[in-house]
Amino acid sequence: MALTNVVVYFAWNLYRKLRSIRLLLRIKPEGRMKVKVDLSKICGCFPCESRGLLLAAKTFQLDVVGVSFNVGSGCEDYGVFRETIRVAREVFNTGFELGFKMTLLDIGGGFPGTDTSKVNFEEMSSVIMKALDTHFPEREIDIVAESGRYFVASAFTLATHIMGKRTMKRCARNKDGNIIDPTDNQMVEDRMYYINDGVFQSFMYYLLFHAEMELTPFTLKDTESGTLFKSTLWGSTCANVDCIMEDVLLPDLHSGDWMYFPNMGAYTSTMSTTFNGMLNPMLCFFCRKDAWGSLNLNAAD
Repeated sequence: MALTNVVVYFAWNLYRKLRSIRLLLRIKPEGRMKVKVDLSKICGCFPCESRGLLLAAKTFQLDVVGVSFNVGSGCEDYGVFRETIRVAREVFNTGFELGFKMTLLDIGGGFPGTDTSKVNFEEMSSVIMKALDTHFPEREIDIVAESGRYFVASAFTLATHIMGKRTMKRCARNKDGNIIDPTDNQMVEDRMYYINDGVFQSFMYYLLFHAEMELTPFTLKDTESGTLFKSTLWGSTCANVDCIMEDVLLPDLHSGDWMYFPNMGAYTSTMSTTFNGMLNPMLCFFCRKDAWGSLNLNAAD
């Protein structure tokens, strides 16, 4: 009997807390989306299920105040925003019909944060703003977004150094992958470089989500006059999956040389591990003197 009372007590307090929380109904974007990471698989309802959920919320006197969605990280399709905003408006109308005070729309993230992205932030923003003006003209409805990637994607450059190098010869192949000539006359040299970072550290994002590699490493060596070699970059853990990049063209490098990766601000240090005892990269922040002076007016000269 005592245990039953305890369960009832905690259930009642949980219900009271839920009644005091303002809720958003998350919906799934419909159709096939061109995204690097689909975030609609883990949660959210299909639009056709929204009325039933809103009715259940009304029955239990829960306070639903809006709608949220997330088209996914690295979205490459502007149209999915336009369509999902239209569907969100329909859910809003259903909420108004059932007596909810709907005041908030969360359009999620997926915005590009680099100039090298396949999509253009200004064009994507224009599509979103037109859809919002069409379907949510009311000023009393707040619009929020989850723009983490946009702000930090290009905020960091990763500096790595080469710990080891291996040169190996292989038979030259044509564009179809067939060997041109198995004799030594048609052998080509490939380079394999082992650097002090890898897919278990700063490149974990690409291992987990099989995201398309958009990173272009650069070095301080002159590549205009020198020959470029097809190279493979390996991490430092000795795991067979710790392959960062394959078939990247680089100059002839050596142990101790430095290699840099721009646009390493999103999903890098936050997902990094210390697998096999490897340390996470050290963070170094810098700011131009004139920029620092404008930000920190009380700083000493």
